[in-house]
Amino acid sequence: MGKLDYTATPSGVSSVATAVINGKVEDLMYCSKIEESESVKQVSRRVAGFVREQTKIVGIEASTIKATIFHVTSVFLKLIADYESTGKMPQLTFTRTTTLPNGKVEQKAFYGCYPKSSSLSSIDWSADELEESLEFSYNSAKLLKTF
Repeated sequence: MGKLDYTATPSGVSSVATAVINGKVEDLMYCSKIEESESVKQVSRRVAGFVREQTKIVGIEASTIKATIFHVTSVFLKLIADYESTGKMPQLTFTRTTTLPNGKVEQKAFYGCYPKSSSLSSIDWSADELEESLEFSYNSAKLLKTF
């Protein structure tokens, strides 16, 4: 797996998405911003002997990552093109790394990621850097390293 220069990203926040392809870990894209969200599934029940309803949390409904990507590798573009012809998409893994100015690092991994949409190409002549926003769903997350 390649190494990302954290000083090149704003506020020391960076993320890399990888996939295991033919037994090899491949970098797919580098992100400068990542937003994680989970929707909580709730059920309302009437409480015996009361007029009011009580809301209970029964699980997680949806887990989503919104990423601002500043570099997409050709491996990811090939995955998307292969998906169109074969219908097979490997699960991706995102690793988000946050580095504080004092050097402390936090890492979180997101497993079972699938793109909800993708952009195969874009061009902006007026931009200094080309960034794209993509949204992914994920199955699970794990805190790998804490501050």
